[in-house]
Amino acid sequence: MNISVFGLGYVGCVNLACLAKLGYKVVGVDIKQDKVKLINQGLPTIIEKEIDSLIKEGVEKGLIKATTNEEESVMETDISLICVGTPTKEDGLLDLKYVFQVAKSIGEALKNKNKFHLIVIRSTVIPGTCDEVAKIISFISGKRRFIDFDVVSNPEFLREGTAVYDYFNPPYTVVGIEDRDEKSINIIKNLYKDINAPLLFVPTKVAEIIKFVNNSWHALKVAFANEIGSICKKYGIDSHKVMELFCKDTNLNISSAYLKPGFAYGGSCLPKDTKGLVALGKNKGIKASLLSSIEISNELHIKRTCELIISKKPKKVAILGISFKEGTDDVRFSPKLKLAKLLDSAGIEVKIHDPYVFRSIKENINLIYIKNELGSLFNAVCGDLEETVKDVDLIVVANKYEDYKSILDKVKIPILDLVRLYPEKVSRGDYEGICW
Repeated sequence: MNISVFGLGYVGCVNLACLAKLGYKVVGVDIKQDKVKLINQGLPTIIEKEIDSLIKEGVEKGLIKATTNEEESVMETDISLICVGTPTKEDGLLDLKYVFQVAKSIGEALKNKNKFHLIVIRSTVIPGTCDEVAKIISFISGKRRFIDFDVVSNPEFLREGTAVYDYFNPPYTVVGIEDRDEKSINIIKNLYKDINAPLLFVPTKVAEIIKFVNNSWHALKVAFANEIGSICKKYGIDSHKVMELFCKDTNLNISSAYLKPGFAYGGSCLPKDTKGLVALGKNKGIKASLLSSIEISNELHIKRTCELIISKKPKKVAILGISFKEGTDDVRFSPKLKLAKLLDSAGIEVKIHDPYVFRSIKENINLIYIKNELGSLFNAVCGDLEETVKDVDLIVVANKYEDYKSILDKVKIPILDLVRLYPEKVSRGDYEGICW
């Protein structure tokens, strides 16, 4: 299997070297003659640990060569990796002009090729790029996607300074591909057969956005740790000791907990302690911009949900679950209650079902407190689930109770799911997830 690598910058050079190390015959392609010359002399186009010896070894073994001839490189290879730059534009979006230029060149080359060719986009691109590249290639070449060629997303996760190590030791290899394309799946499996990491085939747009998500999370962690450090220093606290303790909690802190999209947070702890930490910083002259923005983001999420419901123009809405957390009657700082009050203020009639809140009211456990918190919505709480959803225009699932499935499977009423009660469902028809 022969491979062409378009773009001999950082990503391209690393891919060129590592593929040759795995025994593949690789052609590097670039419009810049100086980069092509360096590769053909056995020299890398970047400074990176181990890259010098890999490029030199690959050239000496006849596994690596470089060219400016794009058509020739496509004709003599089975796979083309697109590794060109995607710089940031003024509006913050990525500039994909180099990706599209390569697509046009590949399209021209495929006019004269009768063998299946796979295009793998390793550059960081925006969702929908694979489809756009496929359209360009198909239009220019007259070839058919999935039959004569295919385009898949295969984002790279290479860190500068450890790029070669990262290539051979990734946490996983992600490939965005269509389920029906067995031919491409088999080629990719063969391409990565010697990489000891899970090979994950996902929907194309999932693969195209994952690097944005990963790197934003890394940036968020750096900013979070630095704000904690700044506040701790002002109080004479060793921030490294604090964060060492923080990282020891792998049940909640360093884990997948709380990292599933859904509705807003609430309760007595998260809002209070987040505000408290911001106030501690402010008390010492530290403006914790990231920490301060958490509450703003949370409130905006509630507002977006309210606007989505209002846009559906319901006259009557049933909210299933009003406590801030399942299995409790606690409505303190409940985002679901806040949502209900916003809808009520907008003139929408709200009906509420929550088994634990209703039990608390019925058994006079927290009656006065709940009555004060719910205010005018107190009488909207109903103990009968079927009665709650009767004659409403929209059902909002706000807490995850199995009993809700039994009734929702029977009714033919539009559902807005805030908690992914149905893990297998995606937004379609009368079912819509708030974040999926």
